[in-house]
Amino acid sequence: MANNFDDPLYIHPCDTRGMNLVNEQLIGVENYGIWSRAMLIALRAKNKLAMIDGSYSRPAIGSPTLRQWERCNALVLSWIMNTVSKEIFGGIVYASDASTVWADLKEQFDKINGSRIFSLHREIGRLTQGNTTISNYYCKLKQLWDEYSALVTLPSCECDTAKKYLEHEQQQRLLQFLMGLNDSYMNVRSQILMMNPLPTVGQAFSLLSQEESHRTLSTTDNQVAAFYTKQSKNDNSAKEVTCEYCHWNGHTKADCYRLIGYPPGHRLYKIPNKGPNKKMMYRDNLRNKKASAGSNMVEGNVSEGTSSNAVQNAPLFTSAQYAEILKLLGNTSVQSEGTPTVNMAGTDSKAVISEWIIDTGANEHMIGDLSLLQRSTSLVDSTSTVRLPNGSKVSISKVGSTFLSESIELQNVLYVPHFQFNILSVSKFTKAHGCFVTFYPDFCIFQDLKTRRVMGIGKERQGLYHFTTKTIQETNFRDIVTLSSHMFQCNNFQSRSTNNVPCKSVDINTWHKILGHMSITRMQLLPFVSKNDSISHCSICPISKQSRLPFPHASETKYFYHFQVIHMDIWGPFHTPTYNGERYFLTIVDDYSRGTWVYL
Repeated sequence: MANNFDDPLYIHPCDTRGMNLVNEQLIGVENYGIWSRAMLIALRAKNKLAMIDGSYSRPAIGSPTLRQWERCNALVLSWIMNTVSKEIFGGIVYASDASTVWADLKEQFDKINGSRIFSLHREIGRLTQGNTTISNYYCKLKQLWDEYSALVTLPSCECDTAKKYLEHEQQQRLLQFLMGLNDSYMNVRSQILMMNPLPTVGQAFSLLSQEESHRTLSTTDNQVAAFYTKQSKNDNSAKEVTCEYCHWNGHTKADCYRLIGYPPGHRLYKIPNKGPNKKMMYRDNLRNKKASAGSNMVEGNVSEGTSSNAVQNAPLFTSAQYAEILKLLGNTSVQSEGTPTVNMAGTDSKAVISEWIIDTGANEHMIGDLSLLQRSTSLVDSTSTVRLPNGSKVSISKVGSTFLSESIELQNVLYVPHFQFNILSVSKFTKAHGCFVTFYPDFCIFQDLKTRRVMGIGKERQGLYHFTTKTIQETNFRDIVTLSSHMFQCNNFQSRSTNNVPCKSVDINTWHKILGHMSITRMQLLPFVSKNDSISHCSICPISKQSRLPFPHASETKYFYHFQVIHMDIWGPFHTPTYNGERYFLTIVDDYSRGTWVYL
């Protein structure tokens, strides 16, 4: 007998028990509508819809189609089991009829209530495009529409009333779709609303998608054009001009804003142009390397062989302070006027073995004197080497620790027998001790990052900076530490318009006022405040710490009944309105009962 492909009992060779007809898995009431609709579509495609709607009931015992019906029923039942959660699977695994299982699931989870319909209405009304594309926004909105249509049955007759209802629904969806668009599509939205008749939602989506694609293409073209413009500008960077007035690159004197004024939109536009001022003249003098008698920075008291421009730009030091540090360091001359010499680390065989050369290019501390090494460990591995600037390698025999001073210890110091000098790695020292180094033409200073305490001094000699804490006399080092610390604490408040006026000590009471009336316990944490310092009587501190001024306990004004005197105050407008749009608040207080009423 030939196979009847239209018979619901016909099983195609590709119909297997392990198939997943839909991707949605039934988990409960929240997704039963989507799951059931997807299953109905899939079963209709498989021609097995009659197995669950009751139109093809179980044949009688002895019927020739009973065996085929049982096979088809088991197949549909397995498809349903494959698309439900584990919790639901446990309740239907012992069932024997697919139509009964389908009816039970519908009875349990098909709960159409007003809460879900209300939730869908609210989601549709609040949904906006935001940062998503037009396509993503439309798909999300269409999903909500379809779910709502599945819950609320629409009229399906061919009468005029049903057609008008469908047209009204399409118009409502069009307005909902246009309301959620970003304001950047305002012009396109206006054009769509002026069409007569109004387009469908699909037609409006097509127009907006074309506009979005056009804008994306235009943005890409602008980015490419901007890239080429920037590249062309960078290619001419070597030919940039320098202003003869302000000495900045990129413009000429005729286009200098300091002379012709700042254009509208510039952050300095409202500042009047007063021509060259003292500050501008001072910077010009520094750039031209001219001596300025009115400057409080170091400019002329430098020894030969020192970069004058570098000294002039050195921050914070005055001429007197710089000269005092050089005097304490014993700096008489950087280099004699004889034949100039070039010194490089590793090339001077006369280097003092007890001194440390400060090296910003070394990544490890290295010594050549084994007597300086403490708690050393021998290295048996012959592959441990140090690469020199000329490309050669030297072996490392020991690793240990040493002391630069009584309070400064260096860890993991490498001992290289062939070295005639000791190298202090700046990067390793600053990371280990939490400090920073400031280099000047004739010396350098190591200071703590938090307290600015001077930890050591480096002296420049023959082009190299030597760590000289051990070689300077103790009294001189204390003077340098005091002078440097005092400079960093005081010079920030010193006027740059003074003419070489030395920094004076500031009274503790003055510091108390400058620091916003800070308590003495907090001020003693500062490095320049002694533990013995105390603040004299301050009239501002107790007043500022009072929560309110004293109020008399007994009031002379008294009232004897309600609403004899009321106090009213209106406040607003507030930047965020209430749900009903109110922005002002009226407060009424009864003086007798202290009753308070607030009205929006």
